[in-house]
Amino acid sequence: MRDRYWHNMAARIQRAFRNYLRYKNECAKRIQRFWKNNKESIVYAQKRDYGHQILADRKERRRFSLLGYRRYMGDYLDVNGDSPLGGELKSVCGIGGASGISNVNGSKTESS
Repeated sequence: MRDRYWHNMAARIQRAFRNYLRYKNECAKRIQRFWKNNKESIVYAQKRDYGHQILADRKERRRFSLLGYRRYMGDYLDVNGDSPLGGELKSVCGIGGASGISNVNGSKTESS
């Protein structure tokens, strides 16, 4: 009778340990999958944070914008680019000429 009790306890401990290992591996897979899917968007998150720093956290945003409802994918207005709209915005804001616009990492780029 006692031998059966300890046999059952050993089986319970082994089952619990196997479940723990399975859970640990599943958690590691989830973390790795999340990182693999989101590592490209870290650059855009840094650019968004830099925009907040420039405006001293007074930047007004739409309701779902901070929640990631719609991903921030860079310079929508093309201020750094060569489009006519970007050029017009540069001239209106007084950014044109020798002053550059900062990148994500804070270094200056020369605007043409």
